[in-house]
Amino acid sequence: MSINLQKLNDNSRRRRQRKKLIISGIVISIVVHLLIGTGAAIWVVAKYNKPPEAAFEVRDVIKIPPKIIDPKVAKAEFEAAARKPVLDQKIASSRPSDISLPDIPTMPVDEIVKFDPSTVATTSTVGMAGQAGEGGDGEGAGGYVSSFFGLTTRGTHIAFVVDYSKSMRNRKEEVMRRELAKSVEELDPSVKFALIFFAGPVWLAGQDVNEDEWISNKNNDWQLERGKLRRPKWISATNSKKRQAVEHIQETELVYGTDWMPALEYALELDPRPDVIYFMTDGAEGGDQVSKTIGFVEKEFKEITLITIACGVPGAAGSLTRMAEAAGKGEFKLVSP
Repeated sequence: MSINLQKLNDNSRRRRQRKKLIISGIVISIVVHLLIGTGAAIWVVAKYNKPPEAAFEVRDVIKIPPKIIDPKVAKAEFEAAARKPVLDQKIASSRPSDISLPDIPTMPVDEIVKFDPSTVATTSTVGMAGQAGEGGDGEGAGGYVSSFFGLTTRGTHIAFVVDYSKSMRNRKEEVMRRELAKSVEELDPSVKFALIFFAGPVWLAGQDVNEDEWISNKNNDWQLERGKLRRPKWISATNSKKRQAVEHIQETELVYGTDWMPALEYALELDPRPDVIYFMTDGAEGGDQVSKTIGFVEKEFKEITLITIACGVPGAAGSLTRMAEAAGKGEFKLVSP
């Protein structure tokens, strides 16, 4: 009996184990099929539900024609938009008054004259030199137009004889260097010119002056004690030569003394002789020296236009006017720096 009972128990245990295995197999199978089914469903949805592709629409570009702006119209529109002056408005008041103020006058802007310091001068015309520049620039019957301190004449060979004495310091020196440089820069390229500087000694622009070679007597009559001046030569008014001359004008130092005669004599050593000599000084000479210089000019300057300029020295006006009158053609000007 016991043996049969044990067999029954064993059979019962084995049946339970098989049952568990079958149930476990079924559960695993169900889970696997569910996973496969879920994956398949996801794949089907992903395959048949793709997002729509991007679509591009091509449209015609609207062409805007260029706007042509008339400069005159643009200028007129700009001026119209600018603020207008109010000088012609009345001064008004909200308070009652028995007095009525007049209109503020409008200034005639076109009639305003620009001030040029170099024009503050007293000019005395003693010949035909002042008329030489009439008719425009360029070459004419009398040559090419040149000017110095506003005095204009014509010629092909122009000599500037300029005072470089110590008394020219400060404002006179500044004005002289500026006006002389301007005159040289404006020369026509066809002109020949010379720059002669003087005080007591005389020398050419660009040369070193040795003051020890010159002596003077009690009458301020300067003479070259030893040596000899190099003969002056004409310079062609090319751009490079004019630039070089301007450098000499600005860099040359002032020296002592004042004597007109040696400088004028030296200018006449130029070959050919000058058509025009611009003579500028700030010094006045004594009576004997003036008479000597005027006599020399009257004799030697018959074919030369002599322009004399007194820089800030009214006392020299009489002497320089007489010098200009003694030449064939001449003009004098008193300049107030």
